[in-house]
Amino acid sequence: IAFTFDGSSLGGKNLVTFEELYDMTNPDEPKKVTEHKDITDDGQTVTIKEVPEVPDTPKDTDTPDTPSTVTKTG
Repeated sequence: IAFTFDGSSLGGKNLVTFEELYDMTNPDEPKKVTEHKDITDDGQTVTIKEVPEVPDTPKDTDTPDTPSTVTKTG
């Protein structure tokens, strides 16, 4: 089963999926056929990784913007 959702606010969280299967022969009276709800099942668990914050400005470096000119001797 594929899930599509916005998980941008769930960084660092573990999510567990539960499934229920219904017989929809009569849509007015769906009948639950089976379910799988195990909060400790690693196969049903997804970890949403935290997105690191991007700094507003780059950090200063000791490297010059342009290479220095070296005088050849010898």
